[in-house]
Amino acid sequence: MNMKHKILIGILGLILISSTAVGYDIISFSGQIVPEIIDSDNDGVPDSDDLCPDSVGSVDSDGCSAKQFCNQYEIDYVRKGRKIHVDWNDYWNCVRADWQDNENVKYPKDCNVVKNRRTKEIYCTARRGAD
Repeated sequence: MNMKHKILIGILGLILISSTAVGYDIISFSGQIVPEIIDSDNDGVPDSDDLCPDSVGSVDSDGCSAKQFCNQYEIDYVRKGRKIHVDWNDYWNCVRADWQDNENVKYPKDCNVVKNRRTKEIYCTARRGAD
């Protein structure tokens, strides 16, 4: 029986195919299979590396927007009567946070500590214009 062989060279590598009476059989394959890179939120960071898979707009190298980045800093505080005592380590961690690691200054202008007037909660959030 005389078999014909075809060699296909493509992006993935070299495939040797033999023709049979029924169709084609793959005899050997050499090359590299390249996995598909998925980025479901189209922010330029692959889902496998994306810490914020639902981010929209400008993002840092972890795939997080400025708001998502700043919200990770929790501010512990205690209310004593009308006064609020903030944990200063938490406060400074928020204020010193550099969202895209692009500002070589002691106090980047990415995150800020704010107080919600209605709920009186204190939290770290993105400054206006950080995105």
